[in-house]
Amino acid sequence: MHDGGVQLRELDTLLVSLLSQEHPEILSAAALNKEHSRHSRVRVEFASGARATIQVRTVEGPKVPGHKPYEIPAEVI
Repeated sequence: MHDGGVQLRELDTLLVSLLSQEHPEILSAAALNKEHSRHSRVRVEFASGARATIQVRTVEGPKVPGHKPYEIPAEVI
């Protein structure tokens, strides 16, 4: 059971879903952690020029280090 955070599997499923719909080639993925914001986002850039940005509170799963809400571990990206 988890506290409402995103399971690593769920994050993977969401990203694969986004990719398989229209933009299959990823150029980059980056965590957008703002120093003075409680919001943490992941931005994915696609070869087509499209960009997807999703907000993430927490990520859980095997090999994901413990982290505070809205602080995405670098190992996840």
